[in-house]
Amino acid sequence: MNIKSMLIWALRRGQTKAFVRQVSDATSRLEKFNTIWKDAYVNVPFYKEWKEKYSLPDEILSLSELKEWPILEKKDLILNKDKLVRQDIKKFHESVTGGATGEPLHFRTMPGESDAVTMNKWIGWARMGIYPDSRWFLLWGHRHFYGQGIKSNLKFAWRQFKDWMTNNLRADATDLSPDALKKDVIKLIRFKPKCIIAYSASLLALVRTCKEYQQKCQSLKIKGIICTAGPLTKDERDEIGSFFNAPVGMEYGSMEGGVMAYQTPKTRGRYKVFDSTHLIHIGKQGEASLGQIFVTSLTRRYLPLIRYRIGDYASDSYIREDGTVDSFSEVTGRVGDMIDLGNSVRFHGYSLMVCAEENSKIIAYQLKVNKKIGTITFLAQVLMPLSSSEILQIQKHAADVASISPECITVEEVTELIKAPSGKIRLVIEES
Repeated sequence: MNIKSMLIWALRRGQTKAFVRQVSDATSRLEKFNTIWKDAYVNVPFYKEWKEKYSLPDEILSLSELKEWPILEKKDLILNKDKLVRQDIKKFHESVTGGATGEPLHFRTMPGESDAVTMNKWIGWARMGIYPDSRWFLLWGHRHFYGQGIKSNLKFAWRQFKDWMTNNLRADATDLSPDALKKDVIKLIRFKPKCIIAYSASLLALVRTCKEYQQKCQSLKIKGIICTAGPLTKDERDEIGSFFNAPVGMEYGSMEGGVMAYQTPKTRGRYKVFDSTHLIHIGKQGEASLGQIFVTSLTRRYLPLIRYRIGDYASDSYIREDGTVDSFSEVTGRVGDMIDLGNSVRFHGYSLMVCAEENSKIIAYQLKVNKKIGTITFLAQVLMPLSSSEILQIQKHAADVASISPECITVEEVTELIKAPSGKIRLVIEES
């Protein structure tokens, strides 16, 4: 064992101990919830007031009781941030969500809080034969995560050192220009990873931009690919898998909630909830069996989440007798991506993904909505110009899906799309 391997072993040892603790923990979900709920209302002033406001009990006798509890909104946390400060935890880290909804949430985490999330990832990866000490290529994040100035340079250098220590190579996921994507795929090929983790939209853009590198990528014999931070259709997952000749899995999670579910070929295309660390409830399922996701944390955190509206929809959920979700078919985008043009015309922006999926020239897209005049502009970042017939096909297909007139939809080719502070592409933007 060389020095680097010994250091990797040392870094992983603490997480492995946490994994053993998690696997051996036979505590029921009900008991875990009651423990977390007591910690919340005793130590977090906001939850003490929340309990009194809604006359919530000290504990519950069945998880089915939670269906009647109030929904916690992100705005509740944003407006009461001073009441989220705990007195029982002195060491903490300041975090912020990516701002994809336009409302970034500032919150605190405590040391060791991410252990359970890390273990969830390990479990999902292991189902694909991937292990944390494998050689990883990450198309993930971007430089300005670390701010500006000397301090940010030190943080970035430390991140690069940790990546080197753990057999990782990281590339910027936010620059989807053809030149940047081709540089990324060359880095990937030279690095010879065994696994890839990436923003969904960024990896799909790379696959569509770098077709001439497909044979070299297949020769790498990638064990598995994990896509996250955005949904992919089954056809898009198959497209990525075919390019690398590797199985593709998906993670579902958020900054404030951690990794909550995973999907691999072994889960038959469904997202399996990590129910040792999270409870997921689904709001009333309407058209296409869509329901909003509400999450409750089952591990000790600086900021516990109790029936928190995460901001996403799930489809075709398998629901247990106690009302909690065992698995769901797809994550179909954020609540804020619901498009309402008036005159009873309302649909989810995710439903228009098929219009981009069927044209390989499109590497990324965005919907610009003008509610005042009831129009949608389909912004497309393309490898090469779309023909008039291709534009007409997108307009017609989008109109059919949304049940509106093709005249209400225009297609515009752009070199760059509007991004959230985290660098992720917003699906729907409003035109003022």
